[in-house]
Amino acid sequence: MKFKSIARVLGCVGVCASVWVAFASQATVDERVSGMKSLIGLMRTATGATDPAVAKESLTKAIAYARSIPDRFPKGSGTGDPGISKTRAKQEIWSKPAAFRKEADGFITALQAAHDAAGDAATYSAAMDAVRKSCSSCHDGFRGPAID
Repeated sequence: MKFKSIARVLGCVGVCASVWVAFASQATVDERVSGMKSLIGLMRTATGATDPAVAKESLTKAIAYARSIPDRFPKGSGTGDPGISKTRAKQEIWSKPAAFRKEADGFITALQAAHDAAGDAATYSAAMDAVRKSCSSCHDGFRGPAID
């Protein structure tokens, strides 16, 4: 009798843990998406800034977030993973981690170059174009199609 009760409790704990892990994984994805949207806002602010100090402030925040990007993609938080109902993260992030890291590092480098160029209109414009190209390059290889 005690064995059946213990088995039921352990079964419930296992089910509850599975539900929590699935929820936590989707929560990780949702937080990641929210952070990326904030990053877009920072880049828009930097792009439209007429004051170099404002551009540098936005880019400093963007660089800090960009440094965290690889850590925001834990294994199991991609398209097709159990418990993930909505993400555009392709499995290539985990099957090609060096390439993903290279893209992330390139993005940080591009952001830093834009930060350093703030105040010189021509150089800054070219640097922000490089930031946009870096975003597109990573998205092309590691982000799936839009989700309705």
